[in-house]
Amino acid sequence: MKWIYLSPHLDDAVLSCGGLIWEQVKSGLPVEIWTICAGFPPDSPLSAVAQALHERWQTPASLRQGVSTRRAEDELACRRLGAVSRHFDVPDCVYRRLPGGEPVVSEDQGMFAPIHPGEAGLVEEVYRQIKSNLPASACLVSPLTVGGHMDHRIVRAAAEQLGEALFYYADYPYAALHPQELAAAAASFSREYGLPISPAGLQAWQDSVDAYQSQISTFWADRAIMDAEVKSYWQAGMGSFLWQGRS
Repeated sequence: MKWIYLSPHLDDAVLSCGGLIWEQVKSGLPVEIWTICAGFPPDSPLSAVAQALHERWQTPASLRQGVSTRRAEDELACRRLGAVSRHFDVPDCVYRRLPGGEPVVSEDQGMFAPIHPGEAGLVEEVYRQIKSNLPASACLVSPLTVGGHMDHRIVRAAAEQLGEALFYYADYPYAALHPQELAAAAASFSREYGLPISPAGLQAWQDSVDAYQSQISTFWADRAIMDAEVKSYWQAGMGSFLWQGRS
């Protein structure tokens, strides 16, 4: 049975489930990571928010090259886990614009918000893309949407439109930063699948997260701090299981 992890961005599934994915692959299970918001930006100037992010990420000035850099990071991370990467063509919310031309995200932290009414059709579009590519038999894993990022909400809403049984993962590092929010989000779910993550699995998880060099500064000052925090999350037993809704 193939496992397919839906990753809103070029890092989410690996950040959240890298150790579990590595253990699945080592046990002989085929795993794919589908990044939905991996599309190239439209040919228009960057918003102030997107410009600030590019400067922090230190990605190439060219918009296409910037996304290509992030895609290459994701491919490396997936190789380190033994998973297959697949990139879809929806741009990240920081690149998208509403029908009137204004940016979807116009202020810092503005991406942590409900789905914008002007993007209501995007859920249907993502649903169609997932449905048209989904194998007849697969275990599909969606983000739980801890943290409330609008792209995570879009991916979960689209996956739930399939009407299939879904597994859910806790969005790391938001799950560690907001444990009360995680508890509330998981209240109607139960832990239905898991594998112990070995020390080798932890190392693979840390190495795969480190592949996202442009993104490390989003959450950590350096590799050593990232390693320590991922290890702490692992020691708490997190990242080793998936949820399903209670019957």
